[in-house]
Amino acid sequence: MTTDVSATYINGLTARYRMGIKIVLIVFVLVLLTFLVLKFYRAFKKPANATYVTGGGAIPQGWDPKQLTTRIFDVIDGVLVGSGTMEDVFGDFNKLNDNQMIAVYNSWMDQGYNNVKKYFVTPLGTLTNAIKDKIGYFTIDMNQKDLAVKNLERLHLT
Repeated sequence: MTTDVSATYINGLTARYRMGIKIVLIVFVLVLLTFLVLKFYRAFKKPANATYVTGGGAIPQGWDPKQLTTRIFDVIDGVLVGSGTMEDVFGDFNKLNDNQMIAVYNSWMDQGYNNVKKYFVTPLGTLTNAIKDKIGYFTIDMNQKDLAVKNLERLHLT
């Protein structure tokens, strides 16, 4: 009885090869599942609200930050926004006291604008980052926009 050594070697190699493929596939699936779980966890995790500052001014009764937050989002998300519109919105933001600015920042995060995809790719992020990334068409747009960013950075809302 002769044993064909080459056939045994090929069969053994094939079995090892199949086992290697199974291990690689299992590792790939585990890495993919871990990535997806982390991605969804970050997407649905509610960000912590910024705390109000002492001496930052009172929030007027009946004032709702959601209206200004929506206007800011419309300006940031809009492609062809007139220079007057951008200047007005950021000017209105800059007229607020510190605690009202914090309320707008918290409203931005609470309404989920930070997770809205810019050009379907990257999220807008915090209010500060979204305003920084907004490109104005004229230099007049930049005055109120830059002041808004400085105000948010002064309040450590980055």
